[in-house]
Amino acid sequence: MILFSEAEGTIVATESIGSLFGYSNTECVGKPLSMLFSPPFRELGIALCLISLSSKQAVTLEGKHKLNHRFPISVMVTEVEPKAKTYIASIWDVVVEHAMISVSQNGMIVATNAKAEKIFGRSFSQLCQCKIYDLIAGLTEENLTAGQACSKEVFALTLTGQVPLWMSIERESESFGFSMTHLKFEDMSLPVDPAVALEIDSKGIIVDACRYFCFQLLGYCVKELVGKPLSMIISDDDFQPPYCSPPETRPRKRSRTSILVSSFPTLSDRIRVFINHGSGGKKPFYMLSSNFNQSYQRYCVYLQPLQEETAPPADDVVRTLSSYVIHKQIDESEGSACTTVYYGVHKKSGTPVAIKIHNKKLMDANQRQRAYNEYQIAHKLTHPNIIHYLEHIETDTLLIYIMEYGMEGNLHSYTTRNGRLQETEARKFFCQLLDAVEYCHEHNCVHGDIKLNNVVLSHVNAKLIDFNMSKYTDQPGFDGALKRTTFCGTSPYIAPEMVLNKDYEGKMSDIWSLGVCLYLMTTGEFPFDSIASSLQMKLSMPAYLSTTCTDLLKNILTADPSKRLSVQQIKEHAWVQAFYKRNSKEIHPAPTITREH
Repeated sequence: MILFSEAEGTIVATESIGSLFGYSNTECVGKPLSMLFSPPFRELGIALCLISLSSKQAVTLEGKHKLNHRFPISVMVTEVEPKAKTYIASIWDVVVEHAMISVSQNGMIVATNAKAEKIFGRSFSQLCQCKIYDLIAGLTEENLTAGQACSKEVFALTLTGQVPLWMSIERESESFGFSMTHLKFEDMSLPVDPAVALEIDSKGIIVDACRYFCFQLLGYCVKELVGKPLSMIISDDDFQPPYCSPPETRPRKRSRTSILVSSFPTLSDRIRVFINHGSGGKKPFYMLSSNFNQSYQRYCVYLQPLQEETAPPADDVVRTLSSYVIHKQIDESEGSACTTVYYGVHKKSGTPVAIKIHNKKLMDANQRQRAYNEYQIAHKLTHPNIIHYLEHIETDTLLIYIMEYGMEGNLHSYTTRNGRLQETEARKFFCQLLDAVEYCHEHNCVHGDIKLNNVVLSHVNAKLIDFNMSKYTDQPGFDGALKRTTFCGTSPYIAPEMVLNKDYEGKMSDIWSLGVCLYLMTTGEFPFDSIASSLQMKLSMPAYLSTTCTDLLKNILTADPSKRLSVQQIKEHAWVQAFYKRNSKEIHPAPTITREH
C-alpha cells in the first residue's frame, strides 16, 4: 500500500512494496508516485489513479521495477483526508502465467510447461515434434546461439492465429549431458480491460509504448510504433470531439505534422478518435492525454477501444450458421461493402474456420457472378497450398462460404510486421505458392489476382486464397488460343501486357504476379513504381540479394511474356531447386467438416 498526496503525487508513506517494485520504503518517501510506473504511464498514472477513486474500480497500469523490467499492475485508490487531498493506493500485480520451453542446439523442443501447450494449442508430444523456429515468427538459429540472455517481442504461430508474446532467452545450460536453451514467454494479452499508453516527444514522435495490448488493439507491435510519428495512427481529420462547438468557434485545424503537440486535451477532455489499424481500416477509440512535462519533454497518451468497434453478425446469419460459433470479424479481410469475413469455430469438431458472407441484396450482377464463380472453381481444387473450401450455404439473401482458416494471417501482413524476409524463408513461401499455381494451371485454371494479400499462412505454410477473379481457360473471357480478354487483378501486381493488349495469356500474367510477390518478400518494396516503369523495365536489384535470386527475378519480371520463364522453368532454376532438394517439411492436411442435416 502507498499513501500519497495529490500535490505532484508525492509518496508520503509505503508498506510492503519491496517485493513488487524492488524499492525499500525509505527510497520511496518524498519521491513522485510516477517513479513506480513505466514511462508511457509516467504522466498519466496519477490521473488514472484518481479516476479509480471516482469510479470505485481498479485501473490497470504498467509498473516499473527498480531493475527496470516492466509488469502489469492493478491500482485501487481510496481517499483518506479530503481536505489534505491524501489518498491510499492499493497496488497488486496482475498474475501473468509464463510459458516455458527448452530447446536443444538444433532448435528441437525437448520440454514445455502447461502454459506453452495452452498458448500454442498443441499437446506436449506435438510440441516436442516441432522446432522452435516453426512456432515463433522470425526466430533464427543465430538468436538462440548468441550465447547471451535477451528479451524481445515476438509473434507465436498458434492454431488460431498470430499471438504477440514477450520472449526472454536465457543462457544455455547443461542437462544430462545435453546443451539446452531455455525460453520464457509472457502473454501480451491480460484478463483485464485493454488499453494502450504511448509516450511521445514534443515533435509528435512515439518514443515508448506499453508492452501489453499494442498489437491486440492497434495492430502494431511495440517496435513498429517506437520512432514513428503519432500521426501514423491518428490524423487530425479523425478527431471527433463528443461535443462539437459551432463552426465559427472551432479552433483552426492544425497541420498534420504538429498533431497534438501544441494543444493536447487534458485527462478530463476525453476525445473520440479513429485509429489507423495496422491491418488496414480504422477503429474508434477514446483518447486521454497528459499535459506536456517540461522536465521530461514528453506527453503521454492513453487509448481505450470503443465497444462498438466491430458490428456483430446479423441475426439471420447466426441462425443460418447454427453449426458454428462466430467469434469476430477478420480485420485483414479486404471485402467490399457487400462481403464480410468472420473467424468462427465448428461447434461439433472444434475446427477453426473462415466464414465469408456475401450479401446478395447489395451485389450487382457482375459481383454476384464472381461470387458464384469463386466457389465453383475453388472447391474443385485440392492441393495443400490452396485454401480448402469446406462448405457452401445459400439463402434468399446470403451466399456463405466456409473455408479453412489461415491461422497466421496473410503474407502481406506477415512481411509488413517482420520486414523483408531472408531468402530462405521467402524461398519456402514462393515455392509453395509456385506449386499451387502450377496445380491451378495444370487444371486449366488461371487465378487472376495473385498477391501477398491473397496468400495466407497456416502451420507456417503458404496457401493461395480468393478465386474471385479466377477463370477456367474454356470459360468465356478466353479466346481460342487460351488468351484472356478480361482486365483484372490488383494494380502493383498487374502484368504490363494486360494494359497494352486486348488479350493476353492468363497463365503468364499469373507468373508475373508471382515475380512481384517474390520481389516484395525479399526487398520489402514493389519492383515498379507504376505500369509505365514496368513497361520500360526500370527494375533495380538490391545488392544484398543473391545472384541466383536476382537472375530469377529478372527472368520472371520481363515485360515480354514470350521471354518470361514458365512454371516448369522456374522450378528448374537453381534458386528454386535449393528448396526442393532439402525440403521435407510436413504439410498439414486441410480440415474436414461433416455438415449436420
